[in-house]
Amino acid sequence: MTEKSTMEKFGGFLGKAKDSIVSFGETVASKSKEMVDVTKLSAKRTQVSNELDGYYRELGMVIYQKRAIDADIEALFARIAEAQQTVRELAEQIEAAKAEKPEHE
Repeated sequence: MTEKSTMEKFGGFLGKAKDSIVSFGETVASKSKEMVDVTKLSAKRTQVSNELDGYYRELGMVIYQKRAIDADIEALFARIAEAQQTVRELAEQIEAAKAEKPEHE
């Protein structure tokens, strides 16, 4: 084997090693970018999920408050109905009292 042939083989080996290292580096860089992308997406998903949980809590409070408001409204409706009935009864009593009044003149 000649010195030139040995150097060519060694150079070829170094070239292949260099290509492998470069390829490995590119793979690591690609995987690192994928991991960063996945991490960013996961963080965004967590943020949006937390916002969603907040919306559910807010909805629960609104429904709870609406229920309390509905109860107040129902109580007010009942008082209105009662007052309306009293007004009708008083109007009937007034009419009855007018009908019983003796005429003097």
